Amino acid sequence: MKVFRWTKPYIAPGLVMVLAGIGFWTIFQGTRMEPSRLSDLVLQDSGLAGMQESASRSEVVTSTHSDWSVVRKAAAAHPDKTGGYARTWEGAKGGSNSLSVLVESLPTSWNAYLLRRQIMAEYTNANTLKAHGVAITSRFSLLQVPGSQGVSYQESATTSSAIRGSTVVFAVGRLVVLVDVQMPVNSSGGAGDVRSAAHSQYALLQAREPGFSMVEATRSPSASLVYGLIAVIVAASTVVLPRLVRRGYSRRQARLVNRASYGRQVRGSKVLRRRRASQLMQPTHRRR
Repeated sequence: MKVFRWTKPYIAPGLVMVLAGIGFWTIFQGTRMEPSRLSDLVLQDSGLAGMQESASRSEVVTSTHSDWSVVRKAAAAHPDKTGGYARTWEGAKGGSNSLSVLVESLPTSWNAYLLRRQIMAEYTNANTLKAHGVAITSRFSLLQVPGSQGVSYQESATTSSAIRGSTVVFAVGRLVVLVDVQMPVNSSGGAGDVRSAAHSQYALLQAREPGFSMVEATRSPSASLVYGLIAVIVAASTVVLPRLVRRGYSRRQARLVNRASYGRQVRGSKVLRRRRASQLMQPTHRRR
């Protein structure tokens, strides 16, 4: 009973704060789809020799303008779960070598599987390769990246500006990654660079993909602050107001008691004066 009496004054403010917390979560828990959050899933540093330290271009890839039908269909059905982000690094000495990493987020792992197949089909399509004057020189996969597929290619032109490169495609859950490295034909590097970048990108997604969402909560800091202050004031009032009411009641009762006591004293004094003034109450003086 003593414990209950000690905690009783804090029950009401505690309930107010609990209800305020529920109300805050209900009222201020707005959400919005933010594709730029995908930037956290893309390498920040190329990690390759001969590349600039900072990316030359980082951008959200609009799903509705994607080159792949799987992405466009997924975006139409689930716009809050579909999006892309790309980052590109250029050569450190102004050369034509580059590294590009694209991450596409899809609603399901099945969509990711379909997109991975579509990308590889496009990169190995004989008609497309012939139209761009490109030939595949090798195919490979990465043992440390399950389900990965890669191709190395080279332009058939013999000019000094001809390029060669390597592309790797793999999926991690609902995410599909495309890593592409390009460089002049007469330069060193190639498949080794794309392997290194793909391994780094895979390790990053292994750590960040679980639980990732492009949807983020939106809360106004000023509105949240005002709401919190009001909740604290209301909680404090549940402690202060009852005490003030009890104190005011006690004071009124004390005034009534004092007034009643004073009234009795006044009435008693008046009666006494009347008795003293009455002839009947005066002592009788006998004549001698």
